[in-house]
Amino acid sequence: MKTSTTALTLASLVAAAGLLTASTTLTAAFASPNEPAPNHAATHATATSTSVAVADTRDIRCYYRADLERTYPAPNAPGITMPPFLLTGTMATGFDANHNPAPQDPRSGMLHISDPAAACSDLWDKNFMNPGGITSDFIPADFITPPGTAGGWDGQSTDAQGKPLIAGPSENHSGHYVPQLTECVVENTVSVIPGPADICSKLGIPSLVK
Repeated sequence: MKTSTTALTLASLVAAAGLLTASTTLTAAFASPNEPAPNHAATHATATSTSVAVADTRDIRCYYRADLERTYPAPNAPGITMPPFLLTGTMATGFDANHNPAPQDPRSGMLHISDPAAACSDLWDKNFMNPGGITSDFIPADFITPPGTAGGWDGQSTDAQGKPLIAGPSENHSGHYVPQLTECVVENTVSVIPGPADICSKLGIPSLVK
């Protein structure tokens, strides 16, 4: 089965100038910017080395920091608050929501993610995990991020004077800093958290058994 690979993320919704970007094919789910922070009872639990398996790996939480409760202001969107994580997932190409065989399943049409850390690593690499610079403190002083490149003209978009409208350099290109990532489990959901291998235990949550 073919899969689509372009990610729709919260970062794309609060990009520069507050412009809304979208794709003709839905390829990922993201946490609602107004969604309240989940009630993480395990956040303050005693450190544990428990490891558990998760049967449903279609939704992956990519946490901005090793903090299960912290929320963040959305850049270029006053009053909007981002949750502690970005949800990511992949829809099967050709999935038709109008002919959904399992409408009661909110993840119907989504594919299971076999490598959650890689899925979140891709978002870090493309700078979706640093909206408004909220994780810039992770970046080593000597790390060099390659500049973005301007896209070409699509042959249709024009400005008010009829001149070709060419998008400027994007900040969501490959080459951004990717911290060490560890797969944990929060509320029976695969959660990839920046930090060393023992970060799940330090947060009092189980690590993921694959």
